[in-house]
Amino acid sequence: MDTFEELEDAVTQNMSKICQIRPIGLLLKKPIPSTSGVSDSDCIEWLDSKALSSVVYVCFGSIVQLKQQQKTYKDSGVLPEGFLGKAGDQGKLVEWSPQEQVLAHPSVACFVTHCGWNSTMEALSSGVPVVAFPQFGDQVTNAKLLVDVFKVGVCMCRSGEVENRIVSRSELEQCLREVTSSSKAV
Repeated sequence: MDTFEELEDAVTQNMSKICQIRPIGLLLKKPIPSTSGVSDSDCIEWLDSKALSSVVYVCFGSIVQLKQQQKTYKDSGVLPEGFLGKAGDQGKLVEWSPQEQVLAHPSVACFVTHCGWNSTMEALSSGVPVVAFPQFGDQVTNAKLLVDVFKVGVCMCRSGEVENRIVSRSELEQCLREVTSSSKAV
């Protein structure tokens, strides 16, 4: 299993009664280079140019598809006119990034995540606080673990709510401030 006993002792104990399992620790993988033309160094070089704890890393994995109303881009996948110009050097949009390296980078202040298992493990191993935005399946449980058990972040909305509502900019801002600069910051 891609976990370790200290992280999930009760689960590994109970699962061991059903079948033999071996928690082998966190499996940090060597990133696979993107075929999209976006190189690792582009992303890391950009992070190198940013101040300590000044970047919010947002990634929803390769399966999660946010509702169109939640996205900031159009059905065609094209960003709104002028978006990149307005963002300038304050943001970087990439199709793929070396997530483990990004999360370990000193400029990253927090991670807005869908709470997939790999992202959950990588967030915990990097020590970066999270804003959890689970969509379905184990993501809801993983978010609960990150927020309520390991206390390394906040959840943007309660489980079950994500399907029927749009999270506003002000809610996201409140969560970001909570994990990075409030008295609750981790």
